[in-house]
Amino acid sequence: MSMRINSVRNPYEVYQTQRNNNVSRLSRAEEKKDIVALSEQAKDYQVASRALKALPDVRQDKISEIQSKIESGNYNVSSMDLAAKLLGKME
Repeated sequence: MSMRINSVRNPYEVYQTQRNNNVSRLSRAEEKKDIVALSEQAKDYQVASRALKALPDVRQDKISEIQSKIESGNYNVSSMDLAAKLLGKME
């Protein structure tokens, strides 16, 4: 005697249904776009960073001034002032 069960679907059809559901879920997820929002603090940091990058690495006007004083013999540094500044930076 043989028995036939009609309610069981072909395994391949079940697999295809699951696969189609996964694809539709992926396409809905891909529709969403990422949004970036910067805080006010981050915006201030960007402005400061750009301003610092725009500044030259060397203050040529100060270098020229000191060079001309050294060459003319008018550049004198007090040893007490130098020691005070050195000790002040160590603290």
